[in-house]
Amino acid sequence: MSKNKPAASDQAGCDEKGVAAYLRAHPDFFTYHSDLLAEINVPHVTGSAVSLVERQVTILRDQNRQLRRRIMEMVEAARENDRLLERLQRFTLGLMELERLEDLPARVLRDLREEFDADRAVLRLFLEPDAGGESPEFTRRETAEPSLGNVLRAGKPVCGRPKPSQLLYLFGEQADLICSAALIPLGEHGETGILAVGSYDEQRFHPEMGKLFLGHIGAAVAAAAERLAERSG
Repeated sequence: MSKNKPAASDQAGCDEKGVAAYLRAHPDFFTYHSDLLAEINVPHVTGSAVSLVERQVTILRDQNRQLRRRIMEMVEAARENDRLLERLQRFTLGLMELERLEDLPARVLRDLREEFDADRAVLRLFLEPDAGGESPEFTRRETAEPSLGNVLRAGKPVCGRPKPSQLLYLFGEQADLICSAALIPLGEHGETGILAVGSYDEQRFHPEMGKLFLGHIGAAVAAAAERLAERSG
């Protein structure tokens, strides 16, 4: 009984794999056989033929362009981070200038609009101001618990489209205008209050975005509120 011979296509495939493996193992092969480079052509996507060296140069140029584009993106991201740091510094220094707890909400909301282009911002502090009583900015945590309890206890910024009950509690009559928002608990578990920054753009605040700077803003506001509360107490 005769044995089946391997098909020519299978044998060619094995030979090709062997050649490829050999060239990977000997990357300096063409250094010692440079004469072959002049004889080897690689079909181009347009149908014309180019030498192996020309093809390699084209690939390297494409890779270089991609690398330069990535570097430029990284440089621009670094510049944007620098700008954010400068704004955050001005924001924090402004809070340090305050002497009365009652002045904190207006300063925070104004600076968020001017420094960070916030469309809407709301601050709810679970503290009692010097004048006493309750106002939209100074309230009890119990009033926020039904709609924001989970966010407060998490103690971390939450971004995206808030629930209707959360929007209504925070933004009131303006709730329908808010397409995305950042909810920032103040304090480790939201014991000091909550800061909400709303946007008319549904892509401005999304769940996948970085929240480092939002956390810094929340920490600065919480520290200022606690310092002023102790001072007034």
